Amino acid sequence: MGLKWHLIILLFFLVVGILFSQGKGAFLISGYSLASKEQKAKIDKTKLCRLMSRLSFGMAGCWCLVAAGDVWNKAILLQAGAVLFVLVSLGGLIFINTGGRIKR
Repeated sequence: MGLKWHLIILLFFLVVGILFSQGKGAFLISGYSLASKEQKAKIDKTKLCRLMSRLSFGMAGCWCLVAAGDVWNKAILLQAGAVLFVLVSLGGLIFINTGGRIKR
């Protein structure tokens, strides 16, 4: 894919993670931005943004493995990064949406 594209993707996750860590950018979360005012009132926006920032940083870390595997031509790194990326994404979304973690 090329180092340039890997860096762009990595930079995207880092910028979004920083934005979320400051409590901003909730409009980027589709489930939150499309929710009604009544549903938004039930959600703690600060907690949601904090958890999404951790998810974004985790995905950035996984993407570093993907990029390293592609750049150094090491299939094991690329595959490990891709599998971790999927697991972190799915696991993070399940973690955020269960257990009432983002409810007021």
